[in-house]
Amino acid sequence: TGSHHCYMRNFGKAVALSGSPFILASLGPWTLDFVGCQEFLYTGIIYENRTFYNEVERLNPGCIYRFSDGKCRSTKRYWSVSDLDPNSLRGKQAVISLGESLCDAAKRISRFFQRPVCDLTGGYDSRAVFSGFLSAGIRPATFVAGAPDSADVTISRSISNMYNVPHIHFDDERAISFKQAKEAFLLTDGEYDIVEYSKILQAHMLTVDNGYDISVIGSFGEIARGVWWAFLYPNIGTRRIVDAQKVSRIKYAALQNYDPSLFPPEKRLHLPSHLTNVLKNLNAQLIQFPNTVQMDNWYLFMRMRCWYGKIASSSDRIRPCVSPFQFRSVLETILQTDWHLRHRSQLITEMLAEFQPRLAEVPLARGYPALPVRWHNFYRFTPILKNYANRAITKTRRTLTGKRLAPVDYKNALIRLQLWRDEEVQEILNPSRMATRTLLDANGLSSFIKRSQEENFIYNSQWTRLLSLEYCLSVLKSSRKIAGIDIGLPLTR
Repeated sequence: TGSHHCYMRNFGKAVALSGSPFILASLGPWTLDFVGCQEFLYTGIIYENRTFYNEVERLNPGCIYRFSDGKCRSTKRYWSVSDLDPNSLRGKQAVISLGESLCDAAKRISRFFQRPVCDLTGGYDSRAVFSGFLSAGIRPATFVAGAPDSADVTISRSISNMYNVPHIHFDDERAISFKQAKEAFLLTDGEYDIVEYSKILQAHMLTVDNGYDISVIGSFGEIARGVWWAFLYPNIGTRRIVDAQKVSRIKYAALQNYDPSLFPPEKRLHLPSHLTNVLKNLNAQLIQFPNTVQMDNWYLFMRMRCWYGKIASSSDRIRPCVSPFQFRSVLETILQTDWHLRHRSQLITEMLAEFQPRLAEVPLARGYPALPVRWHNFYRFTPILKNYANRAITKTRRTLTGKRLAPVDYKNALIRLQLWRDEEVQEILNPSRMATRTLLDANGLSSFIKRSQEENFIYNSQWTRLLSLEYCLSVLKSSRKIAGIDIGLPLTR
């Protein structure tokens, strides 16, 4: 699925490959990719094969590349969702297949790593991964991040005590310094928010310091639960083309909170239209497949490849980081399971009840157990009513206002204001000297920087992304000077 990123740069007589787009950019002159940078500043994600640089591209997922005489001669796709047989696994066969494949994945991981640590929250996905280790007869340590009194932490601690395994808790309420953000840059190349990743880095280092040699997470588990399929009602599971424009507007562009005035009007991306084209390109070979398959493919290659992949690729530089749901045997089982069974997390709950019923009995963060709903236990699922009520209220508000409400993010606002006190941050985000000023609207940039120093500024994430990109370019420019090749400010195409 391309979730471990690799990059390529062509020099005419040679091709350079690396896991770092920053290193490839530093090998010669570079120009900024206007679309890639704009995607990042709007969403925090760079889509398709783009990077910050026109000269560096990300390799395609599931492909074999062949090189000779300094050129890429061919690519061949060896894995694609279109090669699978959707809805071919049903009932008990699918449940058993998923449980056994997760168990086998746990055994394979433990064969190479003696001290695994599993993420364990109050959700379905991490619990399913933990169940695979239990079914394999392995008792890994568990890890959770969050406030000490949060549901995730409380449930994780309870399960760890129940199985008598070591439990590690990381309090993610800690302050973030710019020094920590710069350390995060060394792992992310700036193409993931360095302030946000610094929290992930601290969490990983806590388990590294405790001697654990691989981090096992639950990413990709959402696929097993039919993530975002509610969008397909009332035609879920039918063979019809999903409206890419509607998906782009509701599921991708509308989830972001950004200020478009940073960019000149004549070059500004209209994010919903842009992402509509990206979505259409991804599913060009799947228009005859059920709409559930189309949604799965988008989730795999928009979110899990581009967003999660950057996190995983960065974390792998610390020590191995893997999700059993990424294993081909597990992922193909899920993607070929009948959609009725995957809907509303039934596949996961049936698997847990079959393989680890004691674990399934423990309530999730939302208050109900990770069990299938039966006539004798339906009373345990009353918290679902509260969840639906809250969703209905949110939807009603959105309908009345015509937009998603952007709540004041006091926690990240505090981080932003703390970072602004750092003299190096002030120097980096000086509009008159910023490398990104060749991309941005001068008045929009000045206004954005000025407003970002106020408490009620709502674009906290966009500000930290701008800081990430600008710091990356400042380091890149410095590295060129050190090498004696000062090429000046980057130009855009």
